[in-house]
This record gives sequence, structure tokens and C-alpha cells, in this order.
Amino acid sequence: VNWIYAAFAVSGIVLGAAYLLWLYQRLMFGKLDREENRALVDVTRRENATLIPIVALCIFIGVYPKPFLDKLEVPVANIVERLDPTAGQTVSAELPGAPAADGVTGAGVDEVPAEDGTPLPDGIGDSGAEGVPGGSPTARSAAND
Repeated sequence: VNWIYAAFAVSGIVLGAAYLLWLYQRLMFGKLDREENRALVDVTRRENATLIPIVALCIFIGVYPKPFLDKLEVPVANIVERLDPTAGQTVSAELPGAPAADGVTGAGVDEVPAEDGTPLPDGIGDSGAEGVPGGSPTARSAAND
């Protein structure tokens, strides 16, 4: 990244913010130039009738956005599918010792040696219940037979 572009961008943001603050100060806290503007009402009934439903809808969307997000789910999924055809596919990678979808412990768990290199006793190393002897479903069913 070129530092000149970054300095130019930062100065633009700072000057823009300063201008907006100066403009807000003049509009909201400045003196009235025309005497006929003193009689103006801030918001009329018609403006209230327009603003109140919009504000209520904004609050509703902020508190409970689910109906609106549900409407967007299908179009967004279509766009994502067009941009990345593999986005909807689930990639599964079985970790050694992790229970598979069918509940059977992954391959290679019982062969894991202890830190000193000795093999583990039967039942220890089954990852079904975090290393508890007989913790996997296959170990429990074998013990019950």
C-alpha cells in the first residue's frame, strides 16, 4: 500500500467529518436570518403521520428481523451458489478418534500409545466419552454382550 494514497484517504475522511460537523452546527445552532421563519412549526401532523410508521418499522426490524431475513435467505443462497458453486456443499473430515456419524469411533484410536510408547489397555483411548474406559458405543455394546 502506498503511503501517499493512505494519507490522501485519511485527510479526505478527516476533512469530510470536519465539514459535516461545521454544517450541523450552522444548521442546528445558528441564528435565524429571516424573521418569517420564527413562526414555522417543527413537524406537522402530516409529517408525523408519515414518520411514525417508518420509525415503528425501523424499531420492529431492529428488534425482530427474522421475517425480513427469512425472505432474503433464498435469493442470497442463489447469489452465493452462482458465485461459488461449492459453497453449499458440506466438507467433512473425520479426525482420528472422533466418533463418526454412525457412532463408531474413528480409525487408529486404540493403537495410540501412551507418552512412554507402551500401548494403552483395552477400552482406554476410545473417544466416545473423552477417554473413559468403555466410553465408545462399540465398547459398551461389546461389554454388554
